[in-house]
Amino acid sequence: MRRLALRALLSLLAVAALVGLALVRLARVPRPRSRALARFAGGGVVVERVTLRERVIGHVVRCDGGAVFERFGERPPTAREVGGVVVLSDRGCRVSVAPRGCRVERVGTCGRP
Repeated sequence: MRRLALRALLSLLAVAALVGLALVRLARVPRPRSRALARFAGGGVVVERVTLRERVIGHVVRCDGGAVFERFGERPPTAREVGGVVVLSDRGCRVSVAPRGCRVERVGTCGRP
């Protein structure tokens, strides 16, 4: 009986060591970072670049903190402010974002965020 309890304890310690090692390795996984490229409408609409380590993986357009347009690739969408509305153009897609209430209007081949 004592041998069985010792084997169970050793097995439990081995599992705990493997879980601890997995958690240490998981903590070292790089996380994507975003950095603001441009701000429009008094900071209400922000174009951000998303990187993983030093490589650009995509861009996000946020209105009051919520994502309204996302895309993969190194080239950011073209953005301009026209009459209080921010107009984004990218690959045949045109998105208009009204900063008040974050109303979004999509024209063309646009995906959803």
